[in-house]
Amino acid sequence: MENTPCLFSIQILHRRFYATRHKKAVEAFQNAIRIKPDFAYAYNDLGVEYIELKMYKDAIEILKKAVEIKPDYVGAYNNLSIAYEKSGMYKEEINIYKKLIRVNPGDSQVYYNLGLAYSKLEMFKEAIDSYKEVIKNNHREADAYYNLGVAYGKLGMHKEAIEAYKNVVGIDPDAADAHFNLGVSYFSAHQKDSAKKEFEILKKLDRQMADQLYDIIK
Repeated sequence: MENTPCLFSIQILHRRFYATRHKKAVEAFQNAIRIKPDFAYAYNDLGVEYIELKMYKDAIEILKKAVEIKPDYVGAYNNLSIAYEKSGMYKEEINIYKKLIRVNPGDSQVYYNLGLAYSKLEMFKEAIDSYKEVIKNNHREADAYYNLGVAYGKLGMHKEAIEAYKNVVGIDPDAADAHFNLGVSYFSAHQKDSAKKEFEILKKLDRQMADQLYDIIK
């Protein structure tokens, strides 16, 4: 307990240091833009600093300027998608991912982020298609299988969800959250014996989560 005030003071100083650093960076990039108004990279870097300062509206406006100057600027599009996501502007975020896919159709990370954005808007059919694109490029992408299972579950497609979660635990046998969701999916698909097996596995991985599963399937 004696170290708590000291630690708290260090954390405050740490935040102040980085806030000051970002504000100085903002001034530097603003000066660069004044000198060279068509300097797309300065607009992008300024946008990143605004994101770090949680000034998302300013970040969006400045990053839109970066891609206006340089329409093929992938890095600026990525940062713009982050600013939209942080602002809860998921439709706009989705539009950015669609543009990025046209530039680079094989970018699995963009498809994954697109799936997340669709899920936030409860557009689960579209999310499923996005996660499938990720899996097409990498059959051992556990996170994509997991979110695919969640999307299937939201649509009541429990058999499909089961297959997705089975892929997750096949890649990572210790993934407790996947075993939990697999148990719930089995129960929802009226496969109670299989759900009980997931409970037994989960007891060894996460007792609290196992108890939660038991309350559902008992």
